Amino acid sequence: EGRYVFLRGLEPKYSSVKINGQPVPSPEGDIRQVSLDVISSSMVSRIEVSKTLTPDMDADAIAGAINLVTKNALDFSEPLWQVTAGGGRNMLESKPLGSFDITYGRRFGEEKKLGVFLNAMGYYTHRNSDDMERLWGERAFNGENHYFINEFELRDYNAIRKRLSFNASADYRFSETSDIHFGAVHNYFRDDEVRRRMRIKLSEG
Repeated sequence: EGRYVFLRGLEPKYSSVKINGQPVPSPEGDIRQVSLDVISSSMVSRIEVSKTLTPDMDADAIAGAINLVTKNALDFSEPLWQVTAGGGRNMLESKPLGSFDITYGRRFGEEKKLGVFLNAMGYYTHRNSDDMERLWGERAFNGENHYFINEFELRDYNAIRKRLSFNASADYRFSETSDIHFGAVHNYFRDDEVRRRMRIKLSEG
């Protein structure tokens, strides 16, 4: 899954990330970039990318600024009720996979001035893989150089990823050019991974 955004060929730490115009700090203490895989794509209405900062923006990014605009009732002229769900099975580990996405949006009143939007999303996946990696070396044999396997590793990766996202908003439209808006966003992300390997060093017997 994609995690970081590169703007103008610079590292992600040189870009700033905002949600609805509000700065998002990094969840990790030793890096500056924000991991965007914790944010559900179903709650995003559009992504605004500014490669050149304008005078009305904070001077906190060299590469550019990224603003994630979440969905709200202003995006829909008709009532919206949408439910999607998916499931599967990891045949290698015989583990279940699943996801769900529930969205509700509606405007109330004859003039549709009051709007409410709710979105909830969940995602669970159990991933694993088995592979073998080799390390080659060059040795002299009978006066000629030959390539031999010096070392190889048997690797086993087992990862469980969970994601929960909630987005709620309410707005009241006074006129075509004036409205008041309230919104709340909550994201939960957890990634547990176990890596096992067996190293066989042929060069050391």
